[in-house]
Amino acid sequence: MIRIKDLEQSFIGAFGAMGGIILFMIFISLYTIIIAGSGYYILKKYNKKDEKGEETPLLKELSNYQYIGIILILFGTAPFLHHLFSSVFFGFGLQAGEQIYENIME
Repeated sequence: MIRIKDLEQSFIGAFGAMGGIILFMIFISLYTIIIAGSGYYILKKYNKKDEKGEETPLLKELSNYQYIGIILILFGTAPFLHHLFSSVFFGFGLQAGEQIYENIME
């Protein structure tokens, strides 16, 4: 009977940990949607118009509010930037390793 109680406690702990991880990822996603989304909205809303009344390309002739929008987008995507850096460095490391291997084997 004691073993079943231990097994039950283990499952409760595992499901609690997974629930915490899922809840944390939901909060990160909401943070990203709200902050980066508001930054994109500001970036689009305050886009300048040229002489013909047409909108200029987004990142050309930026206004002060658009700089704030870009900063909000960067803050909103900050939780996911480590994936970008790790993939870039992994690619560079892989290329460097291949070059070293080829140089040694010649």
